[in-house]
Amino acid sequence: MKRLLSLVDSPWIKCNYDSGNTFLAGPDPYEMLEAVIEKVVHVHAKDISVKQVEEERGTVTSTAVGCDCGDGVIDWKGRVERQKTVGYKGVLSVECGTEEEAVRSLAHLTKVLQELDACGRPVFLYGSGMRAKPALGSLSDNFTWAFPYWVLVF
Repeated sequence: MKRLLSLVDSPWIKCNYDSGNTFLAGPDPYEMLEAVIEKVVHVHAKDISVKQVEEERGTVTSTAVGCDCGDGVIDWKGRVERQKTVGYKGVLSVECGTEEEAVRSLAHLTKVLQELDACGRPVFLYGSGMRAKPALGSLSDNFTWAFPYWVLVF
């Protein structure tokens, strides 16, 4: 990610940061965040379980699952705090395997955001093969996603 961003000197090239995927791929997610933080415009919130880390970290994998945010290896308070210090104002997309995991993750991340006074209002939920289900607003009834997907706005 860092190398890709360095290849083109343009204000239009930005980054979608995903600490779960970064951690699973092998690099330290906090070092990577520091390296790209000025270019981050969208953030995926996905946690990775200790078991998954032991089995898959540093290997090529197409695994698209994790665990509830707060139950894995990611330091959410530290990550959100760092994003807040650089003035990140944007979306935190919560990615989980089931709707129940999404609800628990949303509760954990909302608490973290509130503790850090970083806002954190839920905007909408998507579920597997379902139309958008508004929480506090709605984007469109035409979108579907393959997994439950909450969005928090800083």
